[in-house]
Amino acid sequence: MAHMESPVSHPNMRAEAADALTGLAGEPIEFYSDITNALHALEDVARPAADYVGVSLADAQEAALVTAVFDAWLALANEVAPGAGDATIRATPGWSAVERAARAARERMAANDRRFTGE
Repeated sequence: MAHMESPVSHPNMRAEAADALTGLAGEPIEFYSDITNALHALEDVARPAADYVGVSLADAQEAALVTAVFDAWLALANEVAPGAGDATIRATPGWSAVERAARAARERMAANDRRFTGE
């Protein structure tokens, strides 16, 4: 497979977004296993998502998938008290939508990364 140049100008920000999404998808990542930290990290490097295409996100599809994560979180945030812990958040019925959205965004990013690196 041919190597393609990455369309992102800030690969470190992209890696941070990918790690945050991995944590939100329920896979343990040292720092991002905390929901609040993962959301803040993702917000710092990819929100509003459309503004980060070419910066930390490769394309409009990644941006749409990251936006879906925030949309799912906003719907869930109305179901939990401010400052609720991770266990409470994960037990809320709306959490599965956040997890699914994060997994879809992370999978798209991983597929794009494989394209760019030729792996």
